[in-house]
Amino acid sequence: MCGRSCSVELAKNEMGCVSLCKGCKRYSVTYTNTSFCFDKEELLKFKEALLNFREEDFCYNIMGQSRAILQSQYMNMGFLVSRYDIQTLNELLNEALVMSKVHELLT
Repeated sequence: MCGRSCSVELAKNEMGCVSLCKGCKRYSVTYTNTSFCFDKEELLKFKEALLNFREEDFCYNIMGQSRAILQSQYMNMGFLVSRYDIQTLNELLNEALVMSKVHELLT
């Protein structure tokens, strides 16, 4: 986010939210204790990455729950996600993308 302009909240639920910066047109995705910033193309690639998880990816048992690793661009860093996380993030992103289109039409 550029910090020079205000943002519009596009989607929100109990786990996170997605906002769009009116100035730089970047999306801010906040989910539990993580935060990501994407342009539209990057956001769509992130959404695609979430949809590409297969059942065998959930092979890490963390505190009794199956998790998969969402790899970051850095080889030594990733994020553990559950099936619920992926579903919830996808719902947030779907709503945000629809509301982004609405926002485009209205401004």
